[in-house]
Order: sequence, then C-alpha cells, then structure tokens
Amino acid sequence: MEKTLPQQELTEEKIAELLNNIGHETVNKAVEEFDIFMEQILAQTGLTEEEYVSMFMNAVKDEE
Repeated sequence: MEKTLPQQELTEEKIAELLNNIGHETVNKAVEEFDIFMEQILAQTGLTEEEYVSMFMNAVKDEE
C-alpha cells in the first residue's frame, strides 16, 4: 500500500467514510466486466490465470 498510495493521514474514520462512499453496484459490475475480460485474455493467450499473473509478478520483482 505504501508504494501505490500517496502518503496520507488515514485514520479509521477516514477509511470507514471511504468505504461508505463506495458504489457497490458499480464495483460489482466492474468485477463482472473484469472477469469477462480476463477470460478473453486467457482464451487468446492459452495461459492459465496463474501463468498470466506470474508474468506481472516477475516484472515487479525485476523492477525492484
């Protein structure tokens, strides 16, 4: 989290407020669309999900 988010004073109250403002229907729709997109990528590449994810994990390790 420290690498991806700017330094902020996040209190429990601020986190709770952020969570309360999430549009759960929008999030669920985005998850469904992502799942469809992922299925298409895996079908086109012939990779398993683990193989696909490991490509990115290896790239992150190489950057470090």
